[in-house]
Amino acid sequence: MIYLLNEMDVLNRILIFIFDLLFFPITVFNPMAGLIFISILVGILMIVVFKYSSNQEAIKKQKNYLKAHLLEFRLYKDDVGLSLAAMKNLMTVNLRYLTYVLRPMLVLMVPTAIILIQLASWYEYRPLQVGESAILSLKLKEAAALDNIELEVPMGLVVATPSLRIFQKNEVDWRIRAVNNGVWEIKFRNGVEVLSKSLRVADSFEKLSAYRIAGNSPAVLLYPTETALPADSFIQEIHDDYPHRQLSFWGWQVHWLVVFLVVSIAAGFLMKGLFNVQV
Repeated sequence: MIYLLNEMDVLNRILIFIFDLLFFPITVFNPMAGLIFISILVGILMIVVFKYSSNQEAIKKQKNYLKAHLLEFRLYKDDVGLSLAAMKNLMTVNLRYLTYVLRPMLVLMVPTAIILIQLASWYEYRPLQVGESAILSLKLKEAAALDNIELEVPMGLVVATPSLRIFQKNEVDWRIRAVNNGVWEIKFRNGVEVLSKSLRVADSFEKLSAYRIAGNSPAVLLYPTETALPADSFIQEIHDDYPHRQLSFWGWQVHWLVVFLVVSIAAGFLMKGLFNVQV
């Protein structure tokens, strides 16, 4: 059965094409080195966007006022009246400074969210390895359809346990064990309708999607690797319980998001002088 891409699928395909080109270093270096390289580029990009989306003169002026009132507070710390006045001025200028910073931060939220979603498809999960098991969850739109679900797994996988039907959640679960490496398509049948979800078994670093979601849900944008399920299908979402990926950093196991935030923020602040950016 052939389904047409919906609008969110088209947007996902466009974003994937763009970011696969931008994230080329991820496929060249090892995962940690690739993430650090991308994080540095993102940090530099964000500081440039901050510069051109903010009122740099106003921010510079407010920072000078902050320094002046802070100095005033220190000079008159023995005079209660003047100290309170300096503190009031300090708080007023600080609030004004935050209003100037808020606008570029709001501008940065959208591209940052898109970048994080694309990075998560590479770094949040790792493929199953031969011998490992995962829970495969199928959430239906109607609990009545639970009894009619048939599961079909390819030769690279085996169903390790009988299905568990949870009628309160409109959900049915199986434990799937990996037997051979490959990209395997698991099929779900409900009468004449057949839908599928890929499951990857590999030792390599690959892009993954733990979810495949119905096309009428905005959450489709959070899991762009696989196309959305038809909006009118009997399935609301399919979830592969992939293991979470941990990166090794000087012997420490760290989450990729920690590395990204630390490196990108550090890169931005280190480069703000070069680009003459007031933050």
